[in-house]
Amino acid sequence: DLIIPVPGESEETVTWLKFVTTKLLWPAASENCVKLGGNLFSKLDGSLDQLEFLYSKMNSTPSWLGIYTEDLTNWKTIDGQVMEKSLILWGKNQPDSSPREPYAAIFAGHGKPD
Repeated sequence: DLIIPVPGESEETVTWLKFVTTKLLWPAASENCVKLGGNLFSKLDGSLDQLEFLYSKMNSTPSWLGIYTEDLTNWKTIDGQVMEKSLILWGKNQPDSSPREPYAAIFAGHGKPD
């Protein structure tokens, strides 16, 4: 497992991430984060800088984000806040509104989003 700080606007707004290498489905990954005292990461700011920072710390394994949808249209953060679509740097042809993919993940090495 890897623990890294994600820079914020000030030292007080640094978010600490723990990349857990255990492969889990989104519901189990979310539950595991709660057991560890946190949540899946959802503090996206819509910047390529943040995305590239996260990519630089990841290996090639996708990581779940704390972002999900119940209706395949509106996306929410793990704490229930509506997520502005513009803050989610979607990959090409994403989100595709597939009922099999109601959860967001980050994939390192898949190129920059459109």
